[in-house]
Amino acid sequence: MADASMSIKDILAASEHEASPYEWKGAFSDYLAMVVDNPSIAKLAHARVRDAILAKGVDYSPSGEPIYRLFENDVFGMEDVLARIVEYFEAAGKGTETRKRILLLLGPPASGKSTIVALIKKALEEYTQTDEGAVFALAGCPMQEDPLHLIPHSLRTVLREEYGIEIEGELNPRNRYLLRTKYNGKIADVPVERVVFSEQEAVGIGYYVATNPNADASLLLGSIDSGRLEGSRTEVAGQAFRMDGEFNVANRGLIELVEMFKADRRVLTTLLGLAQEQVIKMEKFGSIYADEVIIGHSNEGDFTTFAMDEHSEALKDRITAVQVPYNLRVSEDVKIYERTLAKRQEGGVCIAPLALRVAGTYAVLSRLQQPNRQGMTLLDKMRLYDGRKVGSYTRQDVAQMKQDSVGEGMSGISPRYVMNRLAAVASAPGVKCVSPLAVIDSLWRGISENVSLDQSSRMASISLITDTVSEYNDLAMSEVKRAFHDSFDDSASTHLNGYLRNVRAYCSEGASADDYDEREMQTMERAHTREGQGGVPGRDRQAGEPVQLSGAQVHVHHRAEAEGGDRGSAVPVGAGADRGPDAPAAGTSASGVDASPGAHRQAADGQVRLLRGVRGGHPGVRDRAAAAQGDVHEDEERGRDVAVEPLPGKRRAGDAGRGVLGRRGEEPTGRPGASEARARPLSLWVGRLRCSRGVAVGRGRGRRA
Repeated sequence: MADASMSIKDILAASEHEASPYEWKGAFSDYLAMVVDNPSIAKLAHARVRDAILAKGVDYSPSGEPIYRLFENDVFGMEDVLARIVEYFEAAGKGTETRKRILLLLGPPASGKSTIVALIKKALEEYTQTDEGAVFALAGCPMQEDPLHLIPHSLRTVLREEYGIEIEGELNPRNRYLLRTKYNGKIADVPVERVVFSEQEAVGIGYYVATNPNADASLLLGSIDSGRLEGSRTEVAGQAFRMDGEFNVANRGLIELVEMFKADRRVLTTLLGLAQEQVIKMEKFGSIYADEVIIGHSNEGDFTTFAMDEHSEALKDRITAVQVPYNLRVSEDVKIYERTLAKRQEGGVCIAPLALRVAGTYAVLSRLQQPNRQGMTLLDKMRLYDGRKVGSYTRQDVAQMKQDSVGEGMSGISPRYVMNRLAAVASAPGVKCVSPLAVIDSLWRGISENVSLDQSSRMASISLITDTVSEYNDLAMSEVKRAFHDSFDDSASTHLNGYLRNVRAYCSEGASADDYDEREMQTMERAHTREGQGGVPGRDRQAGEPVQLSGAQVHVHHRAEAEGGDRGSAVPVGAGADRGPDAPAAGTSASGVDASPGAHRQAADGQVRLLRGVRGGHPGVRDRAAAAQGDVHEDEERGRDVAVEPLPGKRRAGDAGRGVLGRRGEEPTGRPGASEARARPLSLWVGRLRCSRGVAVGRGRGRRA
């Protein structure tokens, strides 16, 4: 690992050491011994590419779908496409006829075809630098030929049956000529070296762009040294052919053909021979064996034109096409923009929240086909594809919709176009932050500037802008609610802490009205009453749903007076002896709130978890209330929630009718009688503020909401 304090000498030494593992040279006899010990060294091209992809690692989603780490940070929302590509290499790597097929990635511009191939090529380069992916070739060969081709056909059966070594292919003309003239047929002395694939150095990875239909075929087939055309056919083939074309370069690796159907007929005919027979045809001088993966990509228009040609039947039969549509999930489309923006800075301009999501919404809507389900809108379909819940639709429904929508995603707005519109906003004078509304405005302006849109497409784009605005309104409202929710954490915690301070003061012996804030206590209790009734204004949730807050839990359990009971005793909730028929199970409050010891150890910042009691003359209650003012109640240390019966005692004027903190001795009309020992819990959570089974606490009598 590089060290910032390394000297120049250390850097040079480290560079030499890093390159040294790949510099292996030896005789063919040494190489053959290595292959006998490890036959996987001689794997063919498709198996090598497959292993290069899998070497990066494979994870699995909760539904069991494979997630290939090679693509996870650069290709988004294409799990099905990547699975089909890997399936192709899995089948071809096993030596089936699939390896004699051209892998064609078919999709609209900027759908990710080039990115997928680039990642595969990079993985192949890195794999050949490992011990597992090491590649050995005849020294000095421009096609990095497999040394096993030196073995005569008469002996290959022995190697297969005795050592499990499968040999396929023939020596190319150059190496055949050298074996005869330079090494006198002594294959054991032929030098072998290790090679590392590199597209930049034209080793094992070829690249050809078929943009010129009249391009020189030598770019693919290799050039000829005109000064060595004299002599026998064998001499000319061994000396004159440089074997420096892209087909030659890609031997034992892969070649990428960009816009392959723009190539002329001669190139396509040569491509057919390479795919079907694994040979490169050389006019008048035979052929050259080549083992390589052929990956082409094209758009639908060029492929359709090619498919309509009656002379293309043979090549079409040798093509395995994989559609690479645009991404159809907004959340994944946003990742594309984030990755692109991370690579290029737009002059230090920030991107506001929801800006990229708005752009992704417009792009995805343009790629979707109109839903065929009654009552479903295009926005509904977009949300379902993005994994959001819409009505009663299930995952199976979504999968069926995708199957019914043949060709979906093969047209629409490309990520490249969206990035152009984002760049237009970011580069505007005076812009310091790209807002969602600015993105929508830029997309709107782009409709008239997009030369690829006809009149009907422009009208459809205007409708998509309307849907995008509608989606932005929903997203913005959701964000506002979420922001309110987050601020509610701090606000509720602050109010509850103030309420607890007032309770301490109220319960203190000899406290006066100046020691606590009566109005603040009433406000808190009214808020609790609304919470218990599910009626907190401005909250979009169902009654009884807990509000997510942070902090400690505070439980206050209030037991009704039991006729004939010990009016001064403190009874642990869940003790069982005094629980009536409707009392909650042990370890829980009447609201179902966990009252186990573990739940009560979550208090933070020295908060008093349990506050109970009333001011009065009863010693048990007074002692209990006094103890509650300490940092830790003796029962709390044992993790128990304690219920105290507040009995009438000394009261000041105005204390009557004080709910939990000071209630009348008699039961109010309509409430359970003294013979019923029913729990009346009040759960005030810092972390979750909830009403326990609808029991509200007010400044008047305790009442059930």
